[in-house]
Amino acid sequence: MNLSAPFIRRPVMTTFVMLAIIVVGYIAFLRLPVNDLPTLEYPEIHVSAEYVGASPEIILSQVTKPLERELAHVKGVKEMTSTSYEGRTSITLTFDLSKDMKEAVNEVQVALKDAEGGLPKEMDEKPSYEMHQKSREAIMWVVVTSDQAKVEDLHGYAEAYLLPRLRSLEGIAHVRVLGSEKSIKLILNPELMVARKIGFNEVIDTVKGMTTQMPLGSIQTNSRRLSLEWEGGVKDLKSFENLKIGKTGVRIKDIGRVEEKANFEEEFHFVRPDKVSQALIFGIEKIRNGNTVAISKSVREVLKRIEKELPASIKINLIFDKAVWIKESLVDVEWSLVFAFVLVVVVIYFSLGRIGEAIIISVALPLSLIGTFIFMYLAGFSLDLLSLLALTLSVGFVVDDSIVVVENIVRTREKGISYYEASLRGSKQICFTIFSMTLSLVAVFIPLLFMPGINGRLFWEFSITLVVAIIISGFISLTLVPMLCSRFLGIKNGSTRLQKKIDRINERFLEMYGKSLRFSFRYAKSIILIAIVAGGGSLFLFSKLSVNLIPEEDRGFFIGFVDLPSGMLVSEANERQSKLEGVLQKNSYIEKALSLNFKNYLVFFAQLKSKSERPELRKIMKEVQKQMNAMPGVEVFMRPYQLINLDMSFNEGGQYEYIVRGLHFEEVNRAVEKLVKVLEAESEFSFVQSSVKNDTPILVMNINEEFVQKFGFSKKEIQQLLQDAYGQGVIARIQKGINREKIYMELETEFQNSLEAPSKLYLSTEGGQFIPLKAFAQWEEKLGKGHLKLLNQLPQAMVRFSLAEKVDPKKGIMRLEEIAARTLPGNVSGELGGSAKMISKTLRDVMVLLLIAAVVMYLVLGILYESFIHPLTILSSIPFATLGGVLILFLFQEPISIFSAVGFLLLIGIVKKNGIMMIDFAVEAQSSGMKAEAAMYEACLQRFRPIMMTTLVAILGAVPIAIGFGDVAEMRRGLGLVIIGGLGFAQFFTLYVTPVIYLTFEKLFSFKTKSLSQMALPDTVDIEKVLVTERVETDLVQN
Repeated sequence: MNLSAPFIRRPVMTTFVMLAIIVVGYIAFLRLPVNDLPTLEYPEIHVSAEYVGASPEIILSQVTKPLERELAHVKGVKEMTSTSYEGRTSITLTFDLSKDMKEAVNEVQVALKDAEGGLPKEMDEKPSYEMHQKSREAIMWVVVTSDQAKVEDLHGYAEAYLLPRLRSLEGIAHVRVLGSEKSIKLILNPELMVARKIGFNEVIDTVKGMTTQMPLGSIQTNSRRLSLEWEGGVKDLKSFENLKIGKTGVRIKDIGRVEEKANFEEEFHFVRPDKVSQALIFGIEKIRNGNTVAISKSVREVLKRIEKELPASIKINLIFDKAVWIKESLVDVEWSLVFAFVLVVVVIYFSLGRIGEAIIISVALPLSLIGTFIFMYLAGFSLDLLSLLALTLSVGFVVDDSIVVVENIVRTREKGISYYEASLRGSKQICFTIFSMTLSLVAVFIPLLFMPGINGRLFWEFSITLVVAIIISGFISLTLVPMLCSRFLGIKNGSTRLQKKIDRINERFLEMYGKSLRFSFRYAKSIILIAIVAGGGSLFLFSKLSVNLIPEEDRGFFIGFVDLPSGMLVSEANERQSKLEGVLQKNSYIEKALSLNFKNYLVFFAQLKSKSERPELRKIMKEVQKQMNAMPGVEVFMRPYQLINLDMSFNEGGQYEYIVRGLHFEEVNRAVEKLVKVLEAESEFSFVQSSVKNDTPILVMNINEEFVQKFGFSKKEIQQLLQDAYGQGVIARIQKGINREKIYMELETEFQNSLEAPSKLYLSTEGGQFIPLKAFAQWEEKLGKGHLKLLNQLPQAMVRFSLAEKVDPKKGIMRLEEIAARTLPGNVSGELGGSAKMISKTLRDVMVLLLIAAVVMYLVLGILYESFIHPLTILSSIPFATLGGVLILFLFQEPISIFSAVGFLLLIGIVKKNGIMMIDFAVEAQSSGMKAEAAMYEACLQRFRPIMMTTLVAILGAVPIAIGFGDVAEMRRGLGLVIIGGLGFAQFFTLYVTPVIYLTFEKLFSFKTKSLSQMALPDTVDIEKVLVTERVETDLVQN
C-alpha cells in the first residue's frame, strides 16, 4: 500500500489540506496563552483555626489533633502537615494529582463539621479552609507608597480604588495584600477599671452590643415596601469613647482611650538608594491557565489609570513583573528557533546541492510547527519556554523524514524514470521506514508522559508538543513532500556545479566508509566487545555525574531571609530591619528592594541593575551577605529568585531540608539538636538551621488552688481574665463606609511591658469585691516552644541546610545522610524532603526512565518488524549515544539536571533512526534474494548520505540550545550538549556496530547465513558494482 499515492495524484487536494493547516495553525498560534512554564501544581487545602491566647501546646492538644483525627478520613491525601503556633494552627493537606478537588473540598467540609464537637467552645470562629495550588506564586508585585499617608490609610485607598479593579480583571485568581489594614484599638487602664468597678467582660459585652448589626426586615404599605434601618450606634471614635458601659454611668473614655491604627506590628518598606518608604504591597496571582503576558498588560493599564485618580502623594511602583522575564526569554528561544532553522536549511542545501530539493525538505519544518500549534490550542497548552524549547529541538529531526523521502526519490529517479514515477515508487518503498521511525520516536516519550512528580508535570506538555510535531512531520513527509517532488524536481534537468562537487565528495566518503566497513566485518568480535565496554562505561560514568535539578540562572533578583530571636521587642526588630536596609541602600548594584518585617523574621526581595551594569548575581549576593552577617546576632540566608523555584520558603532559610520524626517531641528535638551540632562542624555545610526553637520567652502562671476556692473563683475565670487582658483578639467589628473594621482590645503599654504587669489585674467576686491576681497567683519567666509541627500526625522537626559553594549537591546530600545515619538514635527516623529528596534519586530515576524507554521502543520495533532480533540491532547504538552524552557533560562540567535527563531521552530516540534506515533496507534486500552480508553492506552504503544528513541536521538543531541565548541559557544548555555529544559520538560508532551486530545475529539465528570470515567483497568501492545484479536492484525498487 502506498499512502503517498493519493496526495501525489491529487496535488490540488494536497495544496488545500496544507493551506488549511497553515490558516488554522496561525489562528491557533494567536490564541495561545503566553506563560513562563507549564502549570506545576500539587493540589492543596489549607485549614486554619484560631484560639486567641492559647499556647502552642494547648493549640496542639485541643485544636490541631482533634482536627487532624477527622481530616485523616479524607481520601487521596498524600501528606498532612500541621504547625501549632501561639493562638492558631495551620494544617495543610497535599493531595494526589489524580484527586478530584471538588470531592476533596466536600470531604474536608464534612471533616471540619464532625470536628466541631471536640474543639474548645471559647473559640471565636469556626475552623476555615482554603483550596490552594502550590504553584500559585505571584506573577507581579505592586508597591503603593506615600510620603504623607500611613499604611493603614493606604489600605483604605486600596480597598476603594485598587483591589476591586484588579480582582475583576480576567485571569487573576487572587490579590495577596501585605500591609496592615486599619482597625480600632480599645486601650484600657486596669487601675481605672478597678476604681470604677468595671470588668473586662462588661466592656466586651457593651462593645459587641453597640456594634451588632442585624437585618431588621421591612414594612409593606398600600403603595410601597419600606426597608428598616437602624439609625445611630457607633460611627466614629468620639461616639465610641462616649459609650456607657452596661447600666453604669462609666464611659469608655473614663477607663481608657480609643485609637484607629494598624492592627499588626509588621513593617513593610520599599527601599531605594535615596530613601526608604513604608509600603502596602500586593502580590497578583493568576488562575491555573491564565495568560501571564496578557494579565500583565491589563494590570499595567489599570494601574496607570488608577494612579491618575489617587492623591499626588500616593505613588504606585511595579517592582516585579514575571511577564518581562517571559517576553525576554521567549524572544531568546525564538531566536534559537530561527537560528536552528537557518542552520538546518543551509546543511540540507549543501548536502544535496540543489536549491529545489532543499526548499522541498525545508517546507516540512514550518508546516510541522504550524500544525503543532493547532493541537496545543485544542489541548489547552500555553506558549511557554518548554513548549518553545520542544519546537526548537524538533527543528533538528522533524525534517529527518523528509530528507529520507527526498533522498530516496532522487536515488530512484537516477534509474532513468520520470520524477512523477520516481515519487510514486520511492515513497512506496520508504513508507514503512518513515512509519517505523516516527512511531518508534514517539514511543520514547511514553514513559515521560507517565512520569510522576514535578519532573513529569514539568515535561508533560513538552513531551506532547514534541510528539505531535514528530507525527505531523511524518504525515507531511508522506503527503506534501512526494507531491512537490513529483511536480517540481524535474523542472530543471541536469546536475548543478555544486551538486557535482557534492556528489564527488560523497563518493570519496563512501569509498573510505566502504573500506573501513569491510575492516569492521573482519574484526566483528572486537567491535562487539567495544560496544559492551561502551555500555558498561556509560553506566559507570553516568553514576559519577553531579546533580543539579534546576541549573541556576542570573535573573537579577535575589531573596534574603533573616531569622529573628523569639520574643524580640518590636522596636529592636525595627532597628535591625533598618540597619539591614542600609546595607541594601549602599550597594550600588541594587536598584530597588522590598524589606518585609514579619515580627519573627525578615525577608528582603532585591532587584539588581541590568547585567551590563553589574557583576554576576552570585558575587553581589556574597558581598551583601558578608556585610549583613558582620552585624551582631545576624545570620542571613540568600538565594537567587528564578523561574522554577523549588523549596522556596519565605520564612525559612536553607536550600534543602531533612525531616526527623518520632513518637515524642522531646525525642525528636534532642535528635535534631544533636544532628545540627554535628553538621555545623562539617565544612561541606555553609548554613544549618533547626526548626526546633525553645527560645520563646513565656510567663508561667502558678495558681494557689486553695486561695482560688476560698474566693470562689474558677480556673476558667482566671484564664478568661488573662485572655481578655493580653490576648489582643478581635472583640467586635464595626461598619465604616464600605469596609468592616475590626475592634481589638489591649492594655496601656505600662501594664504589659514588665514582668509585674499581671499584678495590676483584678478579679471581681459575686459580692462586687475586686481581688488582685497576685493574691492567689505567682509567675516566673521561662523559655518555651515557639511552634510544634506534625507530619501525618507524628511529631516532626526539620533541619534546613545549604551546601558550601563548591560542594556537589549529590555528594553533599549523600554526606548528610551518612552523618544522620550514625547520629540519629533508634527511636527517631529521618528522611530527605523537597528538592534534596529529588536530587538523591535523580540518577536512579533517569536510568530507570531510559531503560523503560528502551524497552518500549524494543516492543514497538518488535511489533513492526515481527522479530525479536532486529529491534536489538536497531537499539545497539544507545550505549555509544549515552556514553557520548555523559562525556560531553563531564567535558563542560555540566551537572545532570531535569533538562539534560530529557536530552538523554531524546538522544536514544534519535540515534535509533539510523539503525532503522539500515535494517529496513537490509531486510528488504534479503527478502529479494540477497545474502545477508551483501544486503547489509549495500544498506550501509545506500543509507550513508541520509544518515549523515539527518544526524548533522539534528546536531545543528541543538547547537543554539547548547550555545545558549539570553537569560534562560544556563537552564537548558545541558539538554543541547547531551544531544550534540551523544549524536556526534554515536554516529561514528553506529556506522560500524549496527551492521556487525546485524550480521552476528544472522549468523547465530539463521542456518542459511554464511560465516563472516567467508565473505568476499571487492577491494575497491564502486557503487554500481556493489549491487549484485540489475535484476535484484529493479526488484528492490518495485517492492
